Amino acid sequence: DRADQQTIARASAGLPFYLNLAVDTYQQTGRHSTDLVSREEILARFLDHVAADEIATLEILSPARLFDYGIFRELAAVFHLPAYRVAWDSLTAYSFIYPAASGVRFHQLMGEALQRRLTAAGGADIHAVLGGIWDRRADAALLARADPGIGARALREAAFHRLRAGPMAGAELLDYADRALNAGGNSAANGIADDLDAFLVGQPAARRAELEQALGTLRAEAAVRLGDAAAAVALTEPSAGTGASTLTGVVAGRLAVAAGHGRRIAGDTTAALEIYARVWGSGTGAAQLAAGLWAADLHMCQGRFREAETLAAQIDVRAPDGADELRGDVARLRSLACRFGFDFAAAGRHLDEAAAHYTVADSVIGLANIATNRAELLAITDPAAALGEARRAIEVQREVGAHHELGKAYTALAMAQIRLHQLTEATTTLRSAFDELDRAGYRSGRARAEIYQALVFARLGFLDDAQVTLGHAVAELEAADVYPTLILCADRALEILGLDRRAVEPAANRARRALQPLTSTDDLASRIDAYVTELLADAWHPADLFREAAGRADAESGFYHHNLRVDPPSGPVIVRIPIPASDAMDLTIWPEPAVLRALRGHVRHAPALLYAQEHPRYQIHGYLPGALLDDVAPRGVAVPGHVIDDILALFGELGRVPRSRIPAPPAGWPADGDPVGFARRLAAVTIDVHRRFAPEFGALFTSLKMPADPFARIDAGWAGLHSRPFRLLHTDIHRKNMIVADGGTYFLDWELALYGDPVYDLAVHLHKMAYRPDETDRLLAGWERVVTGPAADHWRSDLAVYLAHERVKSAIVDTVRYTKLLSQGTLDDQQRGELIRKLVDKLNAAYDVWRVRHVAEPAAVSAVVSRRR
Repeated sequence: DRADQQTIARASAGLPFYLNLAVDTYQQTGRHSTDLVSREEILARFLDHVAADEIATLEILSPARLFDYGIFRELAAVFHLPAYRVAWDSLTAYSFIYPAASGVRFHQLMGEALQRRLTAAGGADIHAVLGGIWDRRADAALLARADPGIGARALREAAFHRLRAGPMAGAELLDYADRALNAGGNSAANGIADDLDAFLVGQPAARRAELEQALGTLRAEAAVRLGDAAAAVALTEPSAGTGASTLTGVVAGRLAVAAGHGRRIAGDTTAALEIYARVWGSGTGAAQLAAGLWAADLHMCQGRFREAETLAAQIDVRAPDGADELRGDVARLRSLACRFGFDFAAAGRHLDEAAAHYTVADSVIGLANIATNRAELLAITDPAAALGEARRAIEVQREVGAHHELGKAYTALAMAQIRLHQLTEATTTLRSAFDELDRAGYRSGRARAEIYQALVFARLGFLDDAQVTLGHAVAELEAADVYPTLILCADRALEILGLDRRAVEPAANRARRALQPLTSTDDLASRIDAYVTELLADAWHPADLFREAAGRADAESGFYHHNLRVDPPSGPVIVRIPIPASDAMDLTIWPEPAVLRALRGHVRHAPALLYAQEHPRYQIHGYLPGALLDDVAPRGVAVPGHVIDDILALFGELGRVPRSRIPAPPAGWPADGDPVGFARRLAAVTIDVHRRFAPEFGALFTSLKMPADPFARIDAGWAGLHSRPFRLLHTDIHRKNMIVADGGTYFLDWELALYGDPVYDLAVHLHKMAYRPDETDRLLAGWERVVTGPAADHWRSDLAVYLAHERVKSAIVDTVRYTKLLSQGTLDDQQRGELIRKLVDKLNAAYDVWRVRHVAEPAAVSAVVSRRR
């Protein structure tokens, strides 16, 4: 009967031993399938065949989660039961007792069933005996300095049984967790919290209150150890029922300190310091001393070194005998104060003192943190030695599981690599640091690592990245209200590099006012200067490169910029300087550096912006070796096979640049998806060019057969454009703006980038490239593959409308530009002839749009232009 099968299965929980008994009990009792076969009946059925002594032994062992022959003997002796080996062998032969860790355990169902046979008082007595056994084992393991995990696990079992033996204070439970933690048992300390959580289920309210607060403390402190700021803050919010608003007793004080830690790691140092100060002023015992220590730590972090030292001295006086871990914490605090004060010799002495105290205290966490701090100090004083020390610290902190300390250890390794010129390795290491610090929510630690990332950028020549990163790091440090000396380092780095300091200078001034050196004669500024100067020893200064470039006459020039190669020791760069008073013929909406910053990480083959400055205005780009496509494949010559693929890849990448990265368009810019408004903005610029130059070039326009209103036919086409989502556009992809090298294509000159209809970018490219027919077909087929969805709706018909505008625009704009170039008299006959041929092609393309029945010829155009000159 299927219902009978289900009844038996539920009662036996599918266990083979229980299953046989369940079937036997079902058959013996003759129950109907609607009745349950209870586990108590199953147990009773089993015990019918077991001797009384053996039943009693099973019962006294059932409260133990883990037991071995030694525990069996001790329990049997206390309760006057057989304790010889044969009895042990008989018990452990049962299938519901199975190996686990270094002993054996009951299957949970059988253990629970046997425990229900005990009275409450009897169970408490057994738990008390087991608690004592595990206490003694923990003491012996820790004294013998054996595997620390053995002692930590023994402490967890002792706490488990002491909790169930009778009333246990929350402070006592915290002491077990502390001892387990100091023995290196992070998982054992967390396990004590898990055991307490399970124990609280069903406990009366009177017993729950203090223990719930102890549980909140254990959970919050575990989150702090892991550097999980968000969890620590959430666990200590008053609304969660575990708040730190009262400081009565050890548990409440420790919970308050954990609340401070969570806020400190999260960067809310003001709130953290308020909590620490309250516990220091009103708390008692170890919590008060811990709060004082961390208040001193924040004074140190905020540059009040004298206040930090005053508190440290008070803690030293109040610390009880044997408080070696606390004394280690105080010495470590002094070491950090000296390090952030750039007194590295004193920092080393205090660090050695801290390590000695932690060793006496057998503090695993303290010694792990010493490893990180020693790596940080060596990264400054002996970077070669720091490499090994930092890697050891990473290993230790990964074992501990403290993400914030692990992030600091990675940062120390990166610091050493920077000092040793291992910049590629430092970049990789810093990515690992950022991952760990972000996981921890350690805001100030992340900002500290960003300062070293900026130094890597500076030494690689990416000064724009260095400037942006230093500005962000300073803003984060100031928001967290920590490390004023690091803010001064960032400011000094910008000053040394000759970069714009305006974004950080106010913060640096506030940092100077906040600093409180240990002595009035402390020359902190000179130590900061020496430190930063050494770190930037091989970085180039942009002003020097600009002065060199501005004094030369061999620039490669477009219509808007001069481009000059300069060769600092770190490798060649391009200095890009605006051409004064150049004729504005194109729509521009952004400074080019803002566009290049938006492209980072999204467009692979764009110039690297190394630096940009407004006064005087210039940019420095990474040098791209290779040849201009116009030199490799001028008009009429097929482009290399990879070029069209690279252009299509660029179109695809532009569509994936996140809107959040793209600079904001100017006020009044057409709304996303409004191509008509976008097109009219394009046309307005072309109309303005025609209007501005008509007084000077109007007769030439007429001689070249341009209609009086060259825009009438174009304007009629705008209304039929279809809506498409906007994206970032280059709008100037042509043969002189592409460099080919090593089988790849790089795209230059982003000053005309726009936010608009992707079909327009395609139209400009087709118009300016003058592809051969087969190349045009290949490009259009590829564009349809990479630009899909709403961005490509009705693209073919709208492409013709945009192409018409570009043809008219080129005829007008290039008539002006080419005539001016020809009038300068600096071109040879070949260059002059090439320019005339290009103008002829542009005029004939425009005649098709205007439906002018005329064909321009080179000789006639040359004659007309010559008369204008």
